[in-house]
Amino acid sequence: MNQFFADLRYGLRLLRQSPGFTVVALCALALGIGANTAIFSTLDSVVLRALPFEDPDRLMMVWEDASFASFPRNTPAPANYFDWKKRNHVFSDMAATRGSSAILTIDGPPEQVFGSRVTSNFFSVLGVPPLLGRTFTDQEDRDGAQVVLISYGLWQRRYNGDSAVLGKPILMNGKKFTIIGVTPRNFVFRSNKRDYFQPMSFPPDQITNRGSHYLSVVALLKPDATLTRAREEMNSIALQLQKEFKENEKLGAAVQPIKEDVLGNTQAALWVLMAAAGCVLL
Repeated sequence: MNQFFADLRYGLRLLRQSPGFTVVALCALALGIGANTAIFSTLDSVVLRALPFEDPDRLMMVWEDASFASFPRNTPAPANYFDWKKRNHVFSDMAATRGSSAILTIDGPPEQVFGSRVTSNFFSVLGVPPLLGRTFTDQEDRDGAQVVLISYGLWQRRYNGDSAVLGKPILMNGKKFTIIGVTPRNFVFRSNKRDYFQPMSFPPDQITNRGSHYLSVVALLKPDATLTRAREEMNSIALQLQKEFKENEKLGAAVQPIKEDVLGNTQAALWVLMAAAGCVLL
């Protein structure tokens, strides 16, 4: 112990004799610690923590494989979504969503908000119950009912977290909707934060549409199904559709775990950054 304190006093004397070196060393140490802290916080929130779904390991994104046109993961057409959902035997359920936007003009100044149109089973496929209220019924989805779920952020921002928000009207793009629910605070789908959700409500002509590709499709694997089996079956269905519909010529299907879809190459890049920042401390 005496030797330790002797070495410490000697080191402090050297630092006092070289103030320039001391400042550089302390700055490098501070930068290294700060960088590691920031990167670890990102790793913790993006990689280490589970995605905000009930069973994320069973959730898959299903895309059209249009590799012939350099789009190996293409947004599906509605008719393909309906055929996939009807013909597959590996998924417990399959839901669809698309982006949306609106001008909010009630309970405050006008504000542009971004949301999603979703099928009625969207939240049940993800295993995400609302924080308040309820989600959509099949009838509301079919009829295009003027009902909406709002995000936790919008609830806090425009309604101050008032639990009496359910049943209140909200005006978007000049149309009146009724608030039926609030999504959980940490709910994010595919890294896209949304302010509101409304029923998808496919028009009749869209149900058979194979020429417009604008959906994101998420599916829940059956407990006894595997990713390999899902890919095999979806490829088989894609081949059937190629034979049946001219619009599907050369069009395949791609199944991707949602965690891989969300993180992409981010996970590996963050670990590399963590290692690089750690080297500063050496």
